Amino acid sequence: MFVWNQRQRLAVAMLEWLGIHADCASNGAEVIEKLSLHTYDLIFMDCQMPVLDGYEATRKIRAMEAGSDGHIIIIAMTANSLAGEMENCLATGMDDYLSKPYTLEQLSSMIKKWFGPDSETEETATNRGVTMTDYQEPLINMETIQELVELDPNHTTAFLKELLDTFESTSISRIPELETAIAGNDQETAINITHSMKSSAGFIGAELLSAIIRDMEQMSRDNRLAEMDKHMQSLKQYYEKSVARLREILTWNFASN
Repeated sequence: MFVWNQRQRLAVAMLEWLGIHADCASNGAEVIEKLSLHTYDLIFMDCQMPVLDGYEATRKIRAMEAGSDGHIIIIAMTANSLAGEMENCLATGMDDYLSKPYTLEQLSSMIKKWFGPDSETEETATNRGVTMTDYQEPLINMETIQELVELDPNHTTAFLKELLDTFESTSISRIPELETAIAGNDQETAINITHSMKSSAGFIGAELLSAIIRDMEQMSRDNRLAEMDKHMQSLKQYYEKSVARLREILTWNFASN
């Protein structure tokens, strides 16, 4: 489970990149409620939250576990890097500490530390074609999203929506056309489609998708179309993931941040 606020949505995307399903709670009270309904292996706990902060939520969780063999791993997530902060988190009952801002590598290392090197669901990713772990790029580049928002006078996602709508409408035909080109060993068409889609995906912040298509463009130029089946599978998968994430981002209120 990931206990978040509005500025921490990127962390959920990072966890999904690692192949980990993340349930979300907006405050400590909500996580206590969710724990009464579901079982979780790990909680990334934001220390500063409304209603019930991460420290008090952790105390309540540890009290719930008292007298049982249960122990949920709780990782503190805080921007407070003052000396003694980690000790405060551990004294509250948290198991570890991750200082914000953090990288994907740091998040992955923390999970491996507590659950071992096989915790990144490599087994479930075996038949996905090219997996996210083959790339360093995030699913969505939030810096690009922020730049697009700032282009709007009201700091809304209106411009992003316009671009996404166009990207979706053109991809509906481009993706099957690319499949046909690959099947028919049509190098020129494959180059043209991948070059165009690579740029369009990058422009809307779909950085991982853009990277996959970038590699497909290079393979097309090298006339390696026969090797592109797994990449095509990944393109379709991460196209769906990217669009879904971007549609969610369209609902965010950037103007209030």
